[in-house]
Amino acid sequence: MSTGTTDATALTVELRRDEHVDLRLVHEMFQTLGESQPELDEEDRGVLGAVVARRGEVLIGWAELFWPELPETDAGLQWVLVEREARRVAGAVGEGSASEVEVLSVLVTAAVELAREAGCTGVRWCDTEGGLDRRVAAAVQAVTAAELGRVWRLELAGWQPPAGLPEVAVRELPVEPTDAELAEYVELCSAVLGGEWTVDDVADAVGADLAGYLTVDLRDVDGRPKAFTTAVLVDDETAEVELVVHRDTSAAELLVLLVAVIEQARTEVSGLVVRELADPVLAEALAGAGLVVADEWLAYRLAC
Repeated sequence: MSTGTTDATALTVELRRDEHVDLRLVHEMFQTLGESQPELDEEDRGVLGAVVARRGEVLIGWAELFWPELPETDAGLQWVLVEREARRVAGAVGEGSASEVEVLSVLVTAAVELAREAGCTGVRWCDTEGGLDRRVAAAVQAVTAAELGRVWRLELAGWQPPAGLPEVAVRELPVEPTDAELAEYVELCSAVLGGEWTVDDVADAVGADLAGYLTVDLRDVDGRPKAFTTAVLVDDETAEVELVVHRDTSAAELLVLLVAVIEQARTEVSGLVVRELADPVLAEALAGAGLVVADEWLAYRLAC
């Protein structure tokens, strides 16, 4: 599965404005990687167009642009590097090389031209690859538009639970939850996260089909869940919490929830990572449990 180097030498860049260019590029990428073609729906994703980078006839990567959601006037941007996706499948994606920064800088700069032609005032993209996105933003002189969230970490060796925890009952979801048990979270997810949630959606969110997962919840006076979280073992050393859903819950109550997760995680791993998305109540609980900010997600903007 070789796709060659990813530096910007001898790149050609083409601007594509057709509506379903994203689907065609995904299919071409899988063909380049020698992988079976995925089944993709031709849904309207609001694609404005794409900037495509090639070396000769070989697809190197692309940046999709999306029409702004009114009243916003900046186009959204999302990038893909073919070789990076190949390494992701192999489980060795890495932090990003100087050549990848160079290619992405070319793509983002060209995307600004496409956005300008469409009447947009700028392009924005979310930090999905940590340090790589930050280096690209610096290379093209983009500004930080927003802080989307943070990654908190706790080294579990020697950890002690904080004193003075409130009397809050924590319940652990069974290893193989029933549909009825999962259904208890449907209304909470719909209310907090928005959208029409189903039992299957909840099962996906809590990782019910994964080995090495733990879901715990807090209940209100009527016995309904008002907060829950799931920790999943990502390797032999680390457990990760991607989602903490809560409603009408204090930081002290969430602290009890986190302590329950930490108590079990430290019997199996040496570190816990928690994702927090601009949630001050959760942030207070995380700090109270002894976690520290290890990284952050940002949104970047480059004006047209």
